[in-house]
Amino acid sequence: MEKRRYKLERGVLVVVAAFALYCCCGEVCAAADNSSESARQSKYLAVLQSAEATLPQKARACQELAVVGGRDAVPVLAELLGDQRLGDYARFALEPIDDVSVDEAFRRALDRLDGKLLAGVINSVGVRGDAKAVGVLSKLARDTASGVAGEAIAALGQIATSEAVETITEIMANGPADLRTAAGDATLVAAEKLADQDERDAAAKLYEAICRADMPSHIRAAAVYGRIHLQSYDAGALLVEQLKSDDPAIVEVALRAAREVPGDNVTQKLVAELKKADTALQILLIQALADRGDAGAYDGIKTLATGDSSAVRIEAMKVLARMGDASAIPVLAAAVGKTTEEAKVAAAALRTIETNGADEAIINALKTAEGNARIELIDILSDRRSKIATPVMLIEADSADPSIARAAFKALTELAGGQDLPTLVGLLAKLDSEQTRTYAENACVAAAHKVEDKDKRTEAILVALNSAKNIATRCSLLRILGRIADGRALEALQAAVDDSNDDIRDTAVRALSAWPDSRVIETLSAISQNSSNNTHRVLALRGYVRLVGIDTLLSQADRVAMYKLAMSRADSPGDKKLVLAGLANAAHPDALKIVLEYVDQPQVRDEAILAAMKLAQAAAGARQEDARIAAQKIAEVTTDPQLRSEAGRLVKTIDGFADFIVGWQVAGPYMAENRNHAELFGMALGPEEAGADVKWSVMPAGTDAKRPWILDLLKLWPGNSRVAYLRTWIKSDESKDAVLEAGSDDGIKVWLNGKLVHANNVARAAIPGTDKAKITLKTGWNDLMLKITQNVDPWEFCLRITGADGGKLDEIEVDCLHTAPGS
Repeated sequence: MEKRRYKLERGVLVVVAAFALYCCCGEVCAAADNSSESARQSKYLAVLQSAEATLPQKARACQELAVVGGRDAVPVLAELLGDQRLGDYARFALEPIDDVSVDEAFRRALDRLDGKLLAGVINSVGVRGDAKAVGVLSKLARDTASGVAGEAIAALGQIATSEAVETITEIMANGPADLRTAAGDATLVAAEKLADQDERDAAAKLYEAICRADMPSHIRAAAVYGRIHLQSYDAGALLVEQLKSDDPAIVEVALRAAREVPGDNVTQKLVAELKKADTALQILLIQALADRGDAGAYDGIKTLATGDSSAVRIEAMKVLARMGDASAIPVLAAAVGKTTEEAKVAAAALRTIETNGADEAIINALKTAEGNARIELIDILSDRRSKIATPVMLIEADSADPSIARAAFKALTELAGGQDLPTLVGLLAKLDSEQTRTYAENACVAAAHKVEDKDKRTEAILVALNSAKNIATRCSLLRILGRIADGRALEALQAAVDDSNDDIRDTAVRALSAWPDSRVIETLSAISQNSSNNTHRVLALRGYVRLVGIDTLLSQADRVAMYKLAMSRADSPGDKKLVLAGLANAAHPDALKIVLEYVDQPQVRDEAILAAMKLAQAAAGARQEDARIAAQKIAEVTTDPQLRSEAGRLVKTIDGFADFIVGWQVAGPYMAENRNHAELFGMALGPEEAGADVKWSVMPAGTDAKRPWILDLLKLWPGNSRVAYLRTWIKSDESKDAVLEAGSDDGIKVWLNGKLVHANNVARAAIPGTDKAKITLKTGWNDLMLKITQNVDPWEFCLRITGADGGKLDEIEVDCLHTAPGS
C-alpha cells in the first residue's frame, strides 16, 4: 500500500492533466461507488475498450484504474502505451499495479516505442525499480542518438543495482559531456537509495566517486553532505576537511551538516578546528556550534570572546548571550563601557543572558569596574530589573563621581521600593551636584509611590523637610512633595508659598502650578492676583487655566466665569492665547461674548477668530442671534477664505431653524446592563430620579444644511441601547393652548412643567411632526424635558410648538439657559 501511495504522488501531473481534461468535458465516468473494486475495474476497462467512449472518458477511466486496477487491467492498459493521446494516462495507471506483468509490459514497450512515449515508459521503469530492465536501459543510456539517454540514466539511478550503478558511474567519469551531469544526479539518487537500504559502504563509494568526478559544484556539495551524514558516527574529521574547501558550496553544506550530525566526538573535532581556523571560518563555526547547542562547545566559544579578532569576539559574545552561564559574565563585563560595536554587543548580551546567578555575577563585576564601564553595568542591572541590585545601587548613589551617582539614582527609580525611601531622602540631602539632584528626586518620587499606605507616602519627605537647613535640599523635597500630590504635601507647599526665602517660595509656586487636580485652584487664583512676583503670577495663572480646563466637576457656566477671571489677569499675548484656547472648548454661549472682544486685537486675533468660530457653531442653537452676529463678525475680520465661507454657512444654518426649538441642554448617556432601548424607555433614569446629580451641558446645534433643525445625539455619544435627556424653558405672555410636534429616532417622552404629556416607545427615523400632542403653556416660564431612546444608528430628534390651529405661535420665548448659572 505504501508503494502505491508513493507512485500516485509521482504521477500528480498526469492526474492534474486528466482531471482538467475531464472537467472541460460535460461527460464523465461515474464516480467511485459502493461496488467492489473488481466490478469497478471491469466498468473502466469497458470504457477503454469501447469505440463510443470519448477521449476524456477514457482518460478518466485510466485515472480510476490507477486506484482500482489489477492484473486483469494490464493487457488493456499496455495496448495504450503507444497511443499519443492516452499513453501517459495508461502509464500512470500501470505504475501502481503490484504485478510482474506490468514490468513485462513496460519492458516490451521499451523495444517498440520512441520519442516522448519511450521517455515516459523509461521514467515508469525507474519509478518501479525494475532490475530486469537494466540491460536495455544501459544500452539506451550509452546511446546518445537514442534521444532518451538522460531518462535512461535517471532510471538507472533509481534502480541502483550493481549493473545500473556501473553504467552511470562510467558515464559520469568518461561519458559525453552533455550526459555526465545527468549521470552525477543519478549517482546521487543511487547513493541515497543504497544508504536507505543500509548498504553504507556501497553508498559511500558512490559519494566518493562523485567527489572525484568533474561534476558541477552543487552535485559535489550534495555528495559531500550525503557522505558526512553516512559517516555520522565518525564524521568529525570529514567535516573539518570539507570546511577547509575552496568551494563555497562545499563549505556551506559542511556547515549545515555540522549543525545536524549529532555526537560529542563531532563537537570536539569542531571545537579543535575552531581554535586554529582563520577568522572567517571561526565566525561560521561559532554560529554552527551555537546551533548544535552542545555544552562541549561552550568553553571553546567563550575563549574566543577574548581572542585577537574583534569580529570573532563579537560573534562569540552573541553566542554567550544565548547559551552562556554565569562564567561568561566577567568576559562580557570586561568589554563594556566603550563606544565600539564590540562593547555594544557585550552590553546587549549582558542585558539578555538568562542563567542562574547572572545578576549576582554582574553585581560582582560592577564592584571592580571603573568609569564608563561602571555606569554601563549600572544601566544593565536596571534594564534587567534586578531587585537584588538595590543595595549596591544605594551605595553607588553615594559616589563622589556625579556621573556614577546619576546612573545609580536613575537605576533606583526603577529598582528601589517604598522601604528604601528614607535612605534615598538621606542621599538626596547629601548631594552637592545640581545635575544629580533631578535624578535623585525622580528616584524618591518613584519610591514614594511604591509605599503601600498612601497616607505615609510623604512621611519621610516631611520629616526631612522639617529638619533640612540646606536651601537646595528643601527645594528638592518641595518638588518631590508636588509630584506626590497628597493632602499633606499640599499643606506643606501652601505654607512654603509664604516662606521668607525666595528660592523656597519659587519652588512652592512652581510645584503648585503643576499640581494635578483642582484642590489648588483657589490658591493659584490668589497667587495670580496678589503675588508681587510677576513670574509667580504668570505661573499661577497658567496653572489655574490648565486646571479649569480639566476639572470635570465644573459646570459649563462656572468654567466660563473662571476663564473670564483668568483673562482679566492675563497680561501677555501668550497668556491670552492660552485662555482663548480654553474658552474655545468651554462650549457655552457666554464664552462667545468674551472671545468676540479679542477678534480685533492684532496680537491674538487669529486665536480669537478660531475660538469664536468654534463657539458660534456650538451656541447656534442656544443663542441664535449671538451666534449670527459672531459669524458675521468673523466673516468681516478674517483673511482666511475657508473661515469666511464657514461663517457664511453658519448664518444660513441659523436662518434654516425656522420655528423649531434648537436650544437645549442635554444630559447622558444613560444605559443599563442587558437592557435595550424599549426597556430603557420605561425605566426612570437620571433626570427622572428624585435628587439625582445630573450634569447638563449645552446641546450643539444641527450641522445638516438640508435639515438644520435636526439635532444629532449620536455625534455626542456614539453607541446603541442608550438614553439621553434634554431640557429647555419656554416663556409665554399668557396661558394658551398649543400643539407640540416632534419627530424622533427612536422613542420619545415629553414632560411639560413636570407632567408627562406625550410618550411613544418606538424604533423609527426622525421625521418632523410624526408625533403631535396638545399642551397648555402657563403664563411665564414653562420647563420642557425630553427623553430620547437609541436603538441603533442614527439617534436624532426635532421638535417645535405651534398654535392650537397648527399655525405659528407668537409671543413665546425659548431659552435653554434660563436657569441660574451652575444649575
